[in-house]
Amino acid sequence: MTNRQCGFSLIEVVLALGIFATAVLALGHSNEVRLQATAQLEKRSLAIIAASNTIESIRADSAVHPGVRESEQVIDGVAFRSSVAILETTHSHYFKVLVSVFDGATEIPANPVFQLQGGVYGHATSNK
Repeated sequence: MTNRQCGFSLIEVVLALGIFATAVLALGHSNEVRLQATAQLEKRSLAIIAASNTIESIRADSAVHPGVRESEQVIDGVAFRSSVAILETTHSHYFKVLVSVFDGATEIPANPVFQLQGGVYGHATSNK
């Protein structure tokens, strides 16, 4: 008579559980990284909208005020701070516009979330 054992040994079960736990932790971490990347992309998309809105508002005004100014915007509940530099060019009615958009939640902005460079036509006026 032979004595056959059916089923798994304790070592096989523990090893399988260890492999499964490692896989679950790896999936959890990759999901966390994916969520962070999605949040960053959403913030960048909103910063692009903020920069575009800033340049379009300058384009809509025929009077251009050369210089640097700061502004704040809230888009979809996210606060942004913008630094706008309007620079004169060699052409009398063409101005270069540099917009840097920073996260409005941080006190001291280190790096802009987005930067946009464009040009506008208009008549220069003094900034009051």
